[in-house]
Amino acid sequence: MGTRSTIAILLNDGTVNSGYCHWDGYLAHNGLILYKHYQDVNKVKELINLGSMSSLGPEVNPPKGVQHSYDKPYEGVTTFYGRDRGEDDQEPSAFPSLEEYVKNGDFQEYDYVFSEPENKWYLLNTRNGKLDDLREVMLDSDDVPADEKIVMKNGKIFNEICEELEHKDGPLEAILKV
Repeated sequence: MGTRSTIAILLNDGTVNSGYCHWDGYLAHNGLILYKHYQDVNKVKELINLGSMSSLGPEVNPPKGVQHSYDKPYEGVTTFYGRDRGEDDQEPSAFPSLEEYVKNGDFQEYDYVFSEPENKWYLLNTRNGKLDDLREVMLDSDDVPADEKIVMKNGKIFNEICEELEHKDGPLEAILKV
């Protein structure tokens, strides 16, 4: 059984578009992917505009020339019910305002909202209708791995730091004297 989630965007004009995601909606998976890989508003819009998802990946589209489908997904690429499985009626839901979204959204176990005006991710608290800062929620969660929290606190992705050090000073093992 999947851990379902919704992924929405609050646009500059105040409207909200929302898509459903079936698998791995929990903070340590979809929350981290959204926080780490979907900071560009255009990428978030592209993700949501493709509608309902089976699974979220760090990328919306496969590399050019690479095959990607529901039955044979390319690793790290989001799988959509419409685009990748050919299902009808998988478009995102549209709401005229955040208030209408909070009142009438099709909420799941986790409900993520990207605010275009703030360029920031939130987790919707459906009990009180408030948007909680996703970064803060993840930092407070026991479900998010400690190494990911360290990266979030320091504002740089650990792998990027390692890559930068390797290119600058040679093999990482030599720098760390492992």
